[in-house]
Amino acid sequence: MNGSITYESWKYYSIKFELINAKLQILAMALDEFCDFQDKRLFYVRDCIEELAKEYMDILEDFNNLKTIHPQPHN
Repeated sequence: MNGSITYESWKYYSIKFELINAKLQILAMALDEFCDFQDKRLFYVRDCIEELAKEYMDILEDFNNLKTIHPQPHN
């Protein structure tokens, strides 16, 4: 993905990415700490979290390849 983005948009999405990352980490830790993996449904949940993490990393890579356009100062 090649493109450009304003600094304000970049900052907004940067914060959203941080929130998504934090939520994925919390879900992964909750599974490890509190779940009994004898329940087959939990394997499905874990697989979903892993898929989300991969999608997140792909989107983050695209996002990091964008060029930031800084607003022009007003005279």
